Amino acid sequence: MEKQYLADQIDEEEIALWRPGQNILITSPTGSGKSTFILKNLLSFAAKKRKHVCYLCNRKILEEQITVTAPAKLREFFGDCDVSEDLLQFLHIITYQFCESGHGAPEVLSENMEIATDDVLFYVYDECHYFLSDALFNSGTNFWTSAIIRSDPGYTARINVFMTATPEPFKTFFAAQKLNLDEQIQGIRKLYLEKGKRKKELMYEWGKLTADVSMNTGKVTLRRNRTITKREIAAQCREIDPYGTMVEKLQNAKASLEFECYPKIPIADNFNQFSPHYFHDYAEIFEQIQTTPSGEKWMIFVDEERDGIDLAARLNQSGIHAVLLSRATYSKTKKRKSVMREIADTGHFSCRVLLATELLDCGVSITDSTVKHIVISHSRKNTFLQMLGRRRTHAGEHVHIYLRCYSPKEINGRFRQYDAKMRMLVNFALLNKTDYSQSKAPSANDDGMREKPFLSTKEKEWTIRNICTGHNSELVYPLRLRTEHRTFSETKRYANNGRKLLEEYAYSKTAFIALLYELAEYGAAIETYRSTKDPCFYLKWQLSWLGKSYEETRWLTYASSRKALTDYLMSREGEWIPKDMQKEFSERCMELLLDLPVPPLCLLKDASRFRNPEKNLYPGLKRLNESLKEVNVPYHLVSKQKCTPDRMTCWCVVGGPDHDARCSQ
Repeated sequence: MEKQYLADQIDEEEIALWRPGQNILITSPTGSGKSTFILKNLLSFAAKKRKHVCYLCNRKILEEQITVTAPAKLREFFGDCDVSEDLLQFLHIITYQFCESGHGAPEVLSENMEIATDDVLFYVYDECHYFLSDALFNSGTNFWTSAIIRSDPGYTARINVFMTATPEPFKTFFAAQKLNLDEQIQGIRKLYLEKGKRKKELMYEWGKLTADVSMNTGKVTLRRNRTITKREIAAQCREIDPYGTMVEKLQNAKASLEFECYPKIPIADNFNQFSPHYFHDYAEIFEQIQTTPSGEKWMIFVDEERDGIDLAARLNQSGIHAVLLSRATYSKTKKRKSVMREIADTGHFSCRVLLATELLDCGVSITDSTVKHIVISHSRKNTFLQMLGRRRTHAGEHVHIYLRCYSPKEINGRFRQYDAKMRMLVNFALLNKTDYSQSKAPSANDDGMREKPFLSTKEKEWTIRNICTGHNSELVYPLRLRTEHRTFSETKRYANNGRKLLEEYAYSKTAFIALLYELAEYGAAIETYRSTKDPCFYLKWQLSWLGKSYEETRWLTYASSRKALTDYLMSREGEWIPKDMQKEFSERCMELLLDLPVPPLCLLKDASRFRNPEKNLYPGLKRLNESLKEVNVPYHLVSKQKCTPDRMTCWCVVGGPDHDARCSQ
């Protein structure tokens, strides 16, 4: 299928139909030419009217890349004209972070650049999913809740163009502005309390003791008469969903958004040039890098910076040139800055392996055809697709992508992490607020309504103490109430002295919306696991984002782990295994079965018991046969009492049902 580009879908005739006050949403896949559309179509249209384009982006490297490549691209589009005078003077590129850092909204910046606000025709918000995707580590995104969504005459006279390959986070951000977030937070808090009350009642039932009195001795024995399990308690508590109502309201608000959506004929994602593989551990990636030709480069996106540091160190130690780019390491050495500059200028990098965190997840184009391998270890859908989109492919190219398989425990851990952050944010938002509710039965002289703080004194102390720790600081947003504004460390000391923290900080609305978005995504994934019990459920979710199907043979260790298992079984085929050797044989089979990329569930569920040296347990013949059948290995075990002095029951490995006769000899 011929690749489609945005500049061909939205021409100048279409742009001429746009009117002041409109919000234009352009959704197209990565690599579909959004930057080209801005330079070739939007900028030229504005320049003909002697109007300007204010282009905002979410990464400094993207700003640098467009600044460097724009002159050459414009000459390619329009010939050897005086690009600087004729076109570039009408293009102004700034980052979102530049606006957030106190310099003001885009229209204020245009005035600082000596451009009248009326002379700016288009405000282009590229990678506009940024408002939510960065909200949990950059509270400055809260700035845009008031800078974009306004009703003043200056705002309604301009044309806003929002661009992204992943529109759902942006739509959620925009839709949330229609809701009263303070009211939603109060509703969530009440559901927290209701859920906690139900859990307390159920745990009381679970732990209740029953006294048994012996008729003969009169001895009293206490026992737990449990009528409910902890699993059932958890299921009943999940029936109270603190976020469900708010998520439903957001969905309804999204359905009523008034955007002019382009292109009218959507450009479909095309991931046919990517061949997926799966892995569990970075050690597998390390081995894979060593087996690939030295002329093939790798891009590795890591979820945690420490994983990137460890893998980069191991690669460099083995003689493979690797560089890690992250927010923490970027400014520390000239080497990393030179790599970023090289990518911005040329779309290439000279090292064999480039490792990166979310620093490199948006906008940047890697056009180097020698980049044949991309590793993505990230669970958030939006970030995952943006990372994959950094590699610009051409017709006939073939690129291998490697997806990390997240366990159910890890995904549930992400949900719990976001849930804990949300509880912290809700507590902070209600720190100094009270609820007016029924506290006693009404009478002739009293309606029974009383004002009561949402939080107890202990909860307030806990919130103030912990809001300043770790990444929780990004859940709050500084209020511009004074010229001499405190740093956060100063505010921490100020808060610990018992003063009112809300005097200078408020909760971040974008962080609140982002947490809701992530909780809904991860919550839906976890429910899928609860219904399927599939250990690869999240890997299959990620493959569905790419329009791919799961294939067991694409695990990096598939061939080697199965060969190790079948080789061992083949070596023991036809051999009778006496009672005193069955434990050793069973433990070796269990070890090889658990080394498979997807171990058999019937064995995995009790693996911890079998591995416990104090219990001295091992899988029996039936369990081993179930496991071998589940992983589709052409061997099974049979048992028979041999005519020995002790007439012991022995096991025998056979190659299939038709081989039983071999063991009867």
